[in-house]
Amino acid sequence: MTLALALCSCAGHVASNARSSGYVAFDAWRTSSRITPYAAKGSARALHDLFIATYTRASDPYLGGEDLEIMCFNLGEVVQSIGDKRFAEALGLERPEVIHSVRVIGGGCLGSYAETQELISRTPKVKLPLEFSSEDIHTPLMKALIKEEG
Repeated sequence: MTLALALCSCAGHVASNARSSGYVAFDAWRTSSRITPYAAKGSARALHDLFIATYTRASDPYLGGEDLEIMCFNLGEVVQSIGDKRFAEALGLERPEVIHSVRVIGGGCLGSYAETQELISRTPKVKLPLEFSSEDIHTPLMKALIKEEG
């Protein structure tokens, strides 16, 4: 819990500093939320963009909360709307690290979809920055981000 609080406060500090300098970071969960209605209608481009937004968020070393919950919900909404077969087919076109990011962020919302689960289970696991952060905030990436906030 202490680690999560430290990372959340650290992320808040970065966001605050970024806003004051005029820098606006890519916001994967807002992108995910904007894309979801189109992906839920089966748009191939929107599905790809949804998966890439998921991968982008999983590539961010800061632990999250509500943003990850919303992204999980978005993935669940899409698979429910277009069906397991179509979702798994679209996801299967992506690189292994993108598929793995859907497991990392969407795992709790994709549990009852057999084809999607089968695809995810046979895809090589690639350790993503978000996964490292839940274990150790002292990865080289995290050190560089913390140093910049300094």
